[in-house]
Amino acid sequence: MERHQISGNIAAELREIDVLLTDMSGYEQASRWTRDALAGDAEWSRARLLARQVLTELTGAWEHPLPPVHAIR
Repeated sequence: MERHQISGNIAAELREIDVLLTDMSGYEQASRWTRDALAGDAEWSRARLLARQVLTELTGAWEHPLPPVHAIR
């Protein structure tokens, strides 16, 4: 933002994503990081929506398919 590469709106959305992921982190939140939770948890849906909004603002349109999600064990 300081270099005028992203707007204040994008910075706010990135901060919101950061807060969501921070709130879902830690041992007590481990169940939110399962394959089922990644697909169905409301907070993950919110994080994806915010990320899509950021990408749309940066690229001008949402025409890119999401990459496949792979679980690393």
